[in-house]
Amino acid sequence: MYRRHIHERLLIAVEQGDLPNVQLAVQQGANINEIPWGMESVLMRAIRCRHSLVAEYLIKQGVDLGYHYEKTSSPRGPTRPMQETARDYAEFYDLPDIVELIDRKTGHFR
Repeated sequence: MYRRHIHERLLIAVEQGDLPNVQLAVQQGANINEIPWGMESVLMRAIRCRHSLVAEYLIKQGVDLGYHYEKTSSPRGPTRPMQETARDYAEFYDLPDIVELIDRKTGHFR
């Protein structure tokens, strides 16, 4: 199976919250640390779509929890530059179990 096809399968499964197909794509070699949406990671997309089980699986598979991007604008207009992480997403989208899991994995407790 072509790498691109496997990665596309991963992206679709993440957006749909389809854990079995996320697992299959990972088993077939999909890179969970690739940044497919410009700045948003696969984990960030799972969190934004509120797919906690998918997010938990990605974290347990070793997704890069240190990834961040510079956010310079928002729907409300320009903002001061700031970094956003998957943990920030989990906090914003009210997924306390994911926040806690990220904190445990990174050794940072807030």
